[in-house]
Amino acid sequence: MSSERIAHRSWMRQAIGVIVLVGGLGCGETEYLATQRNVIKIEALPANILAAAKKALPNITFEDTWENLGKDQKIESYEVRGKDSKGKIREVRVGLDSVILEVE
Repeated sequence: MSSERIAHRSWMRQAIGVIVLVGGLGCGETEYLATQRNVIKIEALPANILAAAKKALPNITFEDTWENLGKDQKIESYEVRGKDSKGKIREVRVGLDSVILEVE
């Protein structure tokens, strides 16, 4: 194989590597990942969080709740999950300030 051809293949491999690396860095939305989720009873959920969840997803019977803890082990948000009348599972993530962060 000629040295030109070897150099061209080497250049192509480097170009493909850069494209793959750069393409994976900034694409799409950043997904939220809590470092830990603690299950809590729905009765322990702060009233403002439950009210925000009910406003975001009316007609849902909420059953499960979690505290999402950050790296510092402080509560960053809550997740509330329940079902509608047809059995479809819905979930909402609510910030400490009652702002809806995510609805599924």
